[in-house]
Amino acid sequence: MSGQSFRFLHASDFHLEEPLGGLAEIPAHLSDLFLDAPFTAAERVFDVAVRERVDFVILSGDLLEPTLAGPRGISFLLNQFERLQTHGIVVYWAGGKCDGPQDWPNAAKLPANVQVFPGYKCEELTHLRGERAIACLVGRSWHGGTLQAAEYSVDAGSLFSIAVGHGPLDLGRVSSLRVDYWALGGRHERQSVGGSPIHYPGSPQARSPHEPGPHGCTLVHVADDQTYRTQFIATDAARWQEETVQVEAEETRTDVKRRIAERMKQLLVDAVERPLLVQWNIAYSHRLGSVTKCQEWSTELLEWLRAEFGTGKASVYTLAVETGDEQPLAAEWFVEESMLGDFLRVMRSQDSDDAIPLDLLPYVPERARTTTLAAIASWNDTEKRSSLLREAAHLGARLLGAEERV
Repeated sequence: MSGQSFRFLHASDFHLEEPLGGLAEIPAHLSDLFLDAPFTAAERVFDVAVRERVDFVILSGDLLEPTLAGPRGISFLLNQFERLQTHGIVVYWAGGKCDGPQDWPNAAKLPANVQVFPGYKCEELTHLRGERAIACLVGRSWHGGTLQAAEYSVDAGSLFSIAVGHGPLDLGRVSSLRVDYWALGGRHERQSVGGSPIHYPGSPQARSPHEPGPHGCTLVHVADDQTYRTQFIATDAARWQEETVQVEAEETRTDVKRRIAERMKQLLVDAVERPLLVQWNIAYSHRLGSVTKCQEWSTELLEWLRAEFGTGKASVYTLAVETGDEQPLAAEWFVEESMLGDFLRVMRSQDSDDAIPLDLLPYVPERARTTTLAAIASWNDTEKRSSLLREAAHLGARLLGAEERV
C-alpha cells in the first residue's frame, strides 16, 4: 500500500544567544545587523514553514541557551511556536547541548503543538494528518557523547520513518536500520553524510568569516512511494564571503581596481536580500618592490572598498584585504647570517613541525590572563597555525629591515 505525500522542514543550531562576531571592531552602521541577524534568520525559517504549508517542523537542537538568550530569545521562540500552531503545524524538538529539556524555564509553557523529545531515552511518535498516520518519528534530546544508531531501532510499518537527534552519529548500524531520514543537528555547515539519509541542515545564520557562503534550512519533500528529495532554502540575514583577485605583473593599480569594481557590481546585486561581509584575498603572481609596498596597497584597497561600497541599503562591507601566499619572502633572506636570517629560520622551523607547541600565553601580562586576550593567546588550532606564522614572519621581516635588501 502506497503512503501519502507530505513535506516537512528540518532546521537546527539557531544559537539565538550568539550574535555575529569575527571582527576586531564592528562598524556602527552594522551593529544592529550583528545583534539581530540570528533572530532574523530564525524567523525566516518559520516563514518558510508557513509559506510552504509543511505538515511539521523538526528542530534538531541548540536553538538557544536560555540563560544567555534571556527573555528576548525565549519570547521569540514561544511567539514563533504559537504562530505555527495557528497554521496547524506541529513542532518536533530534540534538544541539543545548550537547550536540553531540563534547561527550558518552567514558567515559559510551550504551546500544545510542540513535542520535545526526552534526553533519557528515545521516544517514538506518530504524526497524523487528520486521522491518517503519515510518518513515524523516533527521537532523543542530546545526552552527551555520540548518538547510538541501535537506540533508534523502530518498526514503522509502511510509514516514512524519521530519526531525530543532536550530535555525531555512530555509523556502525545505520545501514541495518529501517530509517528513511536522519534529522540531525550539531553542525553549523549543511552536510549530508555520503550517500546515506543522514542530514545536518546547518545553522540558519553563519557567525564569522570562518563560515562563508549561504546558510539556511532544509525542506524535505516526501513522495507517496516514500522516496524523498531535499531542498536548501537560504535564510541568512548577512552572508560571509571570500573573493580572490589574481594580480599579474603587468597590471597597474587602476587595472586591479577596475576589475574589483566590476565584481562589486555583481555582489551588490546579490546583496539586495542580505548584506555581504567580504574578505578580499589579493594573490600576487610576482614579487613587489618591498614588503611595505604590498601592505600599503592592501590598506589603500581596504579604505577604497569600504568608502565606495560599504554603506547603503544593499551593502558589501569589506572585512579585510589579505595578501596571498604568492607573495613569498625572498629565499636569500633565510640563509643570511643576521638577525633577519636567524628569525626566519626559527619561523620556518615552527611552521614545518606541528609538534612544536605555539604557546603565546607566557607573553600575556599576568593581570590580563583572565581576559579574552588570554583565551586568544592560548589557542592551538592547527588549521590557523600556518597562517598566523606566515603573518608573523612577514611582520618580523619588515621590522628587521628586509625591505632595505630589495
